[in-house]
Amino acid sequence: MEIADLLELAFSSGAKYDSEKLSEKLQTYAFTRGWPTEVAQSLSIINEEGTYTVSYPNEMKDKILDLEYGTLFTPPHAVIRDFLRDQIGEEDFNEGISRGFQELGVI
Repeated sequence: MEIADLLELAFSSGAKYDSEKLSEKLQTYAFTRGWPTEVAQSLSIINEEGTYTVSYPNEMKDKILDLEYGTLFTPPHAVIRDFLRDQIGEEDFNEGISRGFQELGVI
């Protein structure tokens, strides 16, 4: 197996772990900032080819957008934007890659 293949396998395995961990963090982050429980629990982080994005059920879209950006009558509570900016950093990424290598038995 070539090193490029090994890195790709480690990344994909680590990314799955990273996404699950980050999804839990995002849900907690949203809940502690006042988002309704059912809305906070609907959020998840997915990693597609090294890019982190937030995913949620389509039926929650209007509630999430109203919370995130506010409405004419309510101020915004920018949980998603703040989380992506402040919480996803080098430490989580590196931990995910390390976990992927461990699962492959490389380290």
